[in-house]
Amino acid sequence: MKSESFIPLQRLLLRKTLLLVLLSVLLVGVTIGYIAWRTQIDTISSGLINIGEQASNSIEAYLNQTLDILRTVSEYTRSKQVPPDQIDYYLETLVRNNPKQFEEITLIGNDGMEIASSRPDSKILDRSEEIRAFLLAGSAEIISAVSVEEGRQIPVMKIILPIDQHGEWNAILFAKVSLRGFWHLFDPFMPGGISFGKTGHGVLIDQQRTIIGHANLKKVFNRETLPVDWSSDHPRDYRFTQIGPSFASASYIETTRWWLVVMMEKREAYTGATKSLIMSLGITILLAFLLWYSSKPISARISTPIKDLSQGTRRIADGDFSVRLERNSNIREVTDLTDHFNKMAGQLQDTLDKLRRADRLAALGAMASVVAHEIRNPLTSIVALSNHLKKQITQGNLEFLDEFDDVVPNELKRLNGILEDFLDFARPRPPELDWRNLNDVITDTVNFFKAGIPAEDVHVVMDLQPHIPSLQLDSQKMRQVFLNLGKNALEALPEKKGNIIFSSELETSCSPPCVNVRICDTGSGIPEKVADRLFEPFATTKSRGSGLGLAICRRIVEEHGATIVVESSRETGTVFKISFPVQATV
Repeated sequence: MKSESFIPLQRLLLRKTLLLVLLSVLLVGVTIGYIAWRTQIDTISSGLINIGEQASNSIEAYLNQTLDILRTVSEYTRSKQVPPDQIDYYLETLVRNNPKQFEEITLIGNDGMEIASSRPDSKILDRSEEIRAFLLAGSAEIISAVSVEEGRQIPVMKIILPIDQHGEWNAILFAKVSLRGFWHLFDPFMPGGISFGKTGHGVLIDQQRTIIGHANLKKVFNRETLPVDWSSDHPRDYRFTQIGPSFASASYIETTRWWLVVMMEKREAYTGATKSLIMSLGITILLAFLLWYSSKPISARISTPIKDLSQGTRRIADGDFSVRLERNSNIREVTDLTDHFNKMAGQLQDTLDKLRRADRLAALGAMASVVAHEIRNPLTSIVALSNHLKKQITQGNLEFLDEFDDVVPNELKRLNGILEDFLDFARPRPPELDWRNLNDVITDTVNFFKAGIPAEDVHVVMDLQPHIPSLQLDSQKMRQVFLNLGKNALEALPEKKGNIIFSSELETSCSPPCVNVRICDTGSGIPEKVADRLFEPFATTKSRGSGLGLAICRRIVEEHGATIVVESSRETGTVFKISFPVQATV
């Protein structure tokens, strides 16, 4: 039979606690880590958006200031607040006073010829190209695409404003505006430059996605484009998006219809988020370890009283009803359990005492009844013969004397046996243990037993395994057991014919190993009505006998720390098996 393995309560509680803690750690750690990761991404998103909005506001303010100056020039020219012969000087002074803002301001007539210019080498030029651009646009105020002219280090923006009188234009104001005024935004080492993390940078693109602002001027001079595929021009659609391997925030500049894109590589963003995730998980695991470590005394507070209860119930199962437990826990349910256990143990002790008194009285009554019955028969025979003795002697009947001599000693012997059984049962002598070879005890018993068997059809056989371990035995008491079982086997044989087998063997498959002794017969078996109470006192199927033989045998066997069981059937007979545990020899 496969043995079951059990886990101590404290270890079970620790395992369950550890499992719950680890699951909680996993859940909380993943949650906190995801929140930290998401927070980091949101921080990057809001950072890119804020920087983009601040930079685009700076560009917007710069462009609006430029347009305000040009609108003022247009108004002065239209209203002739500046005399016609002083327009060149006025424009030249304006450019000279704003060198980082304007590179050229020119007044062009509707015939495409220059009227006045800020260039000191002003001369009559054909500016029909600007006129055509103005006419094609059909707008009162045009801001053209930014262009890079040969020899320039900074791109310029061309602005054309109409000068009208009486609802019709008669001239345009053409200006080349330098972007130098906000170019520092794209230099991360300049004050106010677009910088975010190690890879964060800004890119300014026009409506055709051509780069017109970048820290790397080669991208501007080579007129590279930003690889975006935006189907919408609405600024809200791209406040936070992805461009290739980067996160990006796009801010729309209404004045020029440009986009300012602030970008950061995903690798850097994810690295920071991953660090936050790892840090969160590390802190959570540390907290989980502290929680698990602190759970050990908590589990001990529960498991120690339960362990005491387990040991107490084991002692009660072994027959010790005097055990009482101390209240060593402040957990209400556990203390209640301890109190109930102590109350139960006390009630069991009282009940056992009452049962013992009742059993004692019942056994005394049964014993008195059996003694009276068993003694009455031989005494009746003796009294009857004694009453006839004087008469028979007077009559000279000497044959009666032979009968008297035959019956009276046997009946007295029978009385003595009955009294010895009762004395053994009522006042048993403690065993005198000594190291003995069980095979020798069996051999001596069988030799004595065979000598008293008159029938020739009864075969007594010994099947003893050699070299079995020595055991601590009271050899006299064990002979009494084997002899009693042998006599029962003999009486069970029909017509005193059959076999009686005494055997011994060492069994090592059990723990601890044991020596098994079997007494087998080929009789008709034990009746079912007595089989269940075979070892109880006064249980017998014989017409004669005290019914104490097997009860005494079981008590002697148990005094040796052994067990006795019986198997019986009408077909194969009866087998009594006694198992002696092998003790360690000193």
